[in-house]
Amino acid sequence: MAAYAVANGTNTYVATISGYTLVEGQSVKIKFINANTSVSTLNINSLGAKSIVKGNGSTLTSGSIKAAQICNLVYTGSVFQLLGEGGEYGTATASDVLSGKTIGTEDGLIEGTIPIKSAATIIPATTNQVIAAGQYLSGIQTIAGDADLISSNIKAGANIFGVAGNSNIVDTSAGDAVASQVLSGKKAYVDGALITGTMPNNGAQSDTITKQGGTKAIPAGYTTGGTVTASFANLSSENIKSGVNVGGVVGTLKPLTMTSGTIASQSLGGYSTKTFQLNLPSGGADAVVAVSRRTWSVDSRPAISMIYDNVDGKFKGVNKINYIASVSNSYSDNLYMEYTVIDRTQIIITLENTSSANGQATAPIDWYCYNFG
Repeated sequence: MAAYAVANGTNTYVATISGYTLVEGQSVKIKFINANTSVSTLNINSLGAKSIVKGNGSTLTSGSIKAAQICNLVYTGSVFQLLGEGGEYGTATASDVLSGKTIGTEDGLIEGTIPIKSAATIIPATTNQVIAAGQYLSGIQTIAGDADLISSNIKAGANIFGVAGNSNIVDTSAGDAVASQVLSGKKAYVDGALITGTMPNNGAQSDTITKQGGTKAIPAGYTTGGTVTASFANLSSENIKSGVNVGGVVGTLKPLTMTSGTIASQSLGGYSTKTFQLNLPSGGADAVVAVSRRTWSVDSRPAISMIYDNVDGKFKGVNKINYIASVSNSYSDNLYMEYTVIDRTQIIITLENTSSANGQATAPIDWYCYNFG
């Protein structure tokens, strides 16, 4: 039977065993009152302190000897070696061992705490699903797939698990068109439904309107455009009253106004004259015409006429002409009518008898004043 003793102290243990000597291979059982905290030695019967080592020869670490623990040691000739302490335990802790399993350590058996996750199938959702770290997977973990996870089933602009949506898949819920608003023969999706258009295609619409109030009927439906032109014959500035705009054409035509009067028949004595002033408008005249007729009823053609034109302020023709009063009057060749232009507002008519005969008679003189605008 191996010797037995109780050792006192901490780390430097001392024991007494009657008749014990240090012989290689000799074993001893020692009850250690206190646990060690570092490398330790044992001195039996004052034979000298010898190091205590583990079965693998390494020095003790804190807790290798527990308080009140009885250990079996053998002397190797130089140190005391612990027997049956399991050698090197390693560094594993409870968090390194599966839950429900145990492991021997310098502190004795400990139970593992690693959770065990059985087989599971993970269904993708809108948020991430995490397989937590620090657990043991006892079964297959399956990430579910779906045969419908293809581009043609995904809206444009969306990306589901790396699968980009098809550009032809769009949200049509905002569409509000009806068939009559879509060109005939064309198709469109509205709020998820396919509609075929019925709107007529009328092509180009062109025409020319040539009269006032003319219209061009544009049929309901779609048109590619065209031109409707207004074209009126004789729509030119010279045919439109001055200052008036007709369809973008500004007129230059001045309206004609006329003022007229009559100088009564006159009888002139020998070698005499009579003078008359025409009562023209205050603004003057652009043209003046004076006409007198023969007194003989058989021939009522004009006896004399004159024209004054304001363009250059001169007569157009002769301004002193022989006045034929009567074909039966032998002195008719001596009767004259003369015109004198003072300005646009004043024209003087002078009747002159250049003979000695009295009673030379004239027919009434009709005069006409014209203003162009």
